[in-house]
Amino acid sequence: MTQVRFSIGRYLPTGSAAAYGTVRCAPDRRVTADKRIMLPTPFEVRLDEQGDALVELEPTREQFAWIITILPTRGEPFGRTVEVPDTTATMDYTDLLDTDPTTLVPPALTMGELMRVHWAESDDDAYAYSRAHPDELVLYQEAGA
Repeated sequence: MTQVRFSIGRYLPTGSAAAYGTVRCAPDRRVTADKRIMLPTPFEVRLDEQGDALVELEPTREQFAWIITILPTRGEPFGRTVEVPDTTATMDYTDLLDTDPTTLVPPALTMGELMRVHWAESDDDAYAYSRAHPDELVLYQEAGA
């Protein structure tokens, strides 16, 4: 299980403060874990006085996604569908990768600009082009020994 830390706040006229409410977690589909079928029923965890909660979630392993909904006592609920990595480190909710629940592919891989690649003639040309175009992948043929 991966530990996920939630830290939720709210704005005040004088700054910010902890938000109160609950975090609802639910798998987006049935999951089989150790030959047991886990139903996609949600569970809720209450935020503490600092607006924090620590939740253990099953890593998704590209089999399902977690639907996380923040239910503040004041304000509108909001949520995300996320991928949870298999790690022993505690993950922050804000660092979890959003995923498309239908394809289980992160939107960043299916939307936006495609990767641009430039072929350079030499390592010197590759270095110069890379410095001028930091968002492009620069490749060059290296002579064999």
